[in-house]
Amino acid sequence: MMMEVVELACYCGHKMGFEACCKPFIIGKQNPSSPEQLMRSRYTAYVLIDADYILKTTHPKTRYLHKKRDILAWAKESDWAGLDVLEAHDNLVVFKAYYRDRNQQLITHAENAVFEQVAGKWFYLTAK
Repeated sequence: MMMEVVELACYCGHKMGFEACCKPFIIGKQNPSSPEQLMRSRYTAYVLIDADYILKTTHPKTRYLHKKRDILAWAKESDWAGLDVLEAHDNLVVFKAYYRDRNQQLITHAENAVFEQVAGKWFYLTAK
């Protein structure tokens, strides 16, 4: 009897599984083709505690504002609980990310994220 392998939804909440959704971006096999894809893959990188991907996908103009140790600390001390994309158009993605902090308190991180393309590649620029 063959067992069916069912892939769960991606960490970013997309119904497509991780292997087909965010993994190709995180491992550098593909570049996200939209700000929403980039934002979802960045959320997944926080879940996976991949600070290098977070930094690599932060706009060169604002990258200096982000420190790898701070990204790692936040990612490690958080238990990521989900993502809701509320709006995505042009270079703006409005979302809510949910996580439990080190005290197990449920926190909602709401953001209007602004993205910009450089040489055809999307980067996270800032939050409005």
